[in-house]
Amino acid sequence: MQATSHADGAVRRLVTEFTGVHSAATVAAVVEEAFRHLTGQVSAAAFPELLERLARHRLVSAIVQVDGPVRIDPRRVPRRRGRPRRACLGVGGRRHGRR
Repeated sequence: MQATSHADGAVRRLVTEFTGVHSAATVAAVVEEAFRHLTGQVSAAAFPELLERLARHRLVSAIVQVDGPVRIDPRRVPRRRGRPRRACLGVGGRRHGRR
């Protein structure tokens, strides 16, 4: 089944991405839950990408819940037109501004 191969591929990529953060069993369980959640809800063409994105989002959210909210020093956020620019935190802790 092609959907299963998409899930297997997502598990492999996410296990690599979250090595040292989440166990392989945790990643597989999150992908399986995301698979069940998305089945029948999205088009077949969008399924692989949405599966991986949803699973990644849930894995990152689990880290934030354990570690607590990310604190951003407002002095380090660039200003734009007299107002602070919104800051976002990318996956892996990289900071970047959102325009």
